[in-house]
Amino acid sequence: MTAIIPKSRKLRLLVTIAALAFLVGYLFDFFAPKSFLAPQYLSFRDALLHGPFGLEHILVFLVLLFTGLIVFAVPSYFGLMLSYAFGTVSIIAPLFTPFVSILIPAKNHEKEIGKTLESLLKSDYPKDKMEIVVVTSGSTDRTTDICKEFASMGPVRVIDGPLKRKGKPAALNLGLASAKGELIAVYDADTVIKPETIRNHVAPLSDSEVFATIGPIQVLNQGENKLTKGVALEGTYYAGAGLLFEIRERLGQEIHLMGRNYCIRKDLLKSLGGFEETSLTEDFSLMFKLKEQEKRIMFSPKAIAADLVPPKWDALSAQRKRWTAGWNDENKKLMARTTNKGKAGLSLINFLLQGNYAMLTPLAIVLAAIFWVLGDYLLTTAALLTVIFTLALTVVSVHKYGNKKYSLLAYFPVFIFLTMFMFKCGFVKPKKGLEWEKTPTE
Repeated sequence: MTAIIPKSRKLRLLVTIAALAFLVGYLFDFFAPKSFLAPQYLSFRDALLHGPFGLEHILVFLVLLFTGLIVFAVPSYFGLMLSYAFGTVSIIAPLFTPFVSILIPAKNHEKEIGKTLESLLKSDYPKDKMEIVVVTSGSTDRTTDICKEFASMGPVRVIDGPLKRKGKPAALNLGLASAKGELIAVYDADTVIKPETIRNHVAPLSDSEVFATIGPIQVLNQGENKLTKGVALEGTYYAGAGLLFEIRERLGQEIHLMGRNYCIRKDLLKSLGGFEETSLTEDFSLMFKLKEQEKRIMFSPKAIAADLVPPKWDALSAQRKRWTAGWNDENKKLMARTTNKGKAGLSLINFLLQGNYAMLTPLAIVLAAIFWVLGDYLLTTAALLTVIFTLALTVVSVHKYGNKKYSLLAYFPVFIFLTMFMFKCGFVKPKKGLEWEKTPTE
């Protein structure tokens, strides 16, 4: 059986907003007398309880209401997100079994490709309904030979012809050109899956309104050092298609693609021109094209995969710089093409706020300390509430998408650092000539 996360009904949103409003209202009433609003609030409350209540008090009420909304806007936002981190899932029977072509670009991956192919061949998806297409073009090690050995064990096909252009997108397009499947699944050469992963990708596509699926991506080498543990924690929330994707699915917001562990309809992919070979991030390019055409991407929480991440800062930072440069470039293209720039801009701001909550947490802690010293307990409460909600999101992320390895929470500072680094990269103009390159994982 395949689990999917349905969009929540409007009633839940109204109930959640009402509950948050009650909480914020209670806190405002309790702490406003101990804040910069004390003179206005005490005068307003006295007039409300004992009279006389005049027009000037209505104006004061509007000022207090507006101020309260501003003060509690951020904690309320993350409180809303936290409330959507929980909910029911729907179960569908995996009766839909179209032919699936699994594309794997694998240049010089002799150390990892064997485990990847072994995990794919252990898939419980019907072997007569799948093919594994490994593109080993340009390999100078034993990658091609290893893949050919696996070809005798199952539906593995090896392509080692020349590429028109350097990089992963060109390799994917070479595999796509001869792919037989109705659906295309994409994996990296160091990615391993669970037996039920492909089935969990395919089942939601039985709905004609779903055009692609994305599943959670965990970190294979998370125990290697502090950096990989921090990346693993980051992955439980966003970078590995974790809790944020579940929340966005319930809220009915668009889902993003990552560079691996996704499945898409081949006809649609080809109509979009395949994989963009000139892009630094072909997955973001594809995602924005799908977004522009309002093609639905569904998050499949049980379609789990795991891969290696760079354990050294030089390699990881280079990867993140490329990601950020590619994201910015694809955003610019979208903004240039779209006719509804306002909607696209608000969508981007919403996503950036959701994705960068880790960066706001230390800021909220510092502000809480400052406001406490200054004796403003209303602002202190708002800052502390932000900290509580954001840390709770992290705990739930580990519980749901980190195999309940709560020791990862100790590496939250690394998560914060990674978020701040990528945020900074977003404002730095990338070097000229930057192009897609393989990321070292050792």
